[in-house]
Amino acid sequence: MKCLLTVLSFALFTSAFAAQLKIDSTKSKVGFEIYKYKIGGPVNGEFKQYEGTLDYDKATQTISNVNVTVQAASIDTQDAKRDEHLRTADFFDTTTFKTLTFTSTEKAVIKDNKANIKGKLTIKDKTQDVTLNLEVKGSVDAPVFTASTTIDRNKFGISWNNTFKVADLSKNVLADEVKIALEISTKN
Repeated sequence: MKCLLTVLSFALFTSAFAAQLKIDSTKSKVGFEIYKYKIGGPVNGEFKQYEGTLDYDKATQTISNVNVTVQAASIDTQDAKRDEHLRTADFFDTTTFKTLTFTSTEKAVIKDNKANIKGKLTIKDKTQDVTLNLEVKGSVDAPVFTASTTIDRNKFGISWNNTFKVADLSKNVLADEVKIALEISTKN
């Protein structure tokens, strides 16, 4: 019985340090990069509207219960014509699929200011397992998180492409891989 009480009191004591933090969208960024072969370089963009929460336990240096919702129509690549095309059924189909979501599936332990957050990413109602490579910056009391991963856009039903000729070869305009980069500031 003493052992059970000790375990319960330890669990209550350690969970008291966990705090649910909200993403501060005024100081954060949800960005991406895709290589466009025709111009010979990357196209960068971001989503301007999103919200999310995560549980951060500074005593045990763990992160859990990460939940992020991104408004698909808020995509911005600094090119209005391209952004309109990205909102169509060729890409995100924002009329039908309003949001992109990420939900963590495991508690992540931070070691040397780094962690891997495993979770489910859903785009256009297609869900894939992804791992975010996380780095913690700032102080323990006011952490800033950066995270990145690379996905294959085809697995999410975003397979539009076009071809162009290089010498005698046809080449796709867009790469299949998309790099996702997050800069997350939080608030209580």
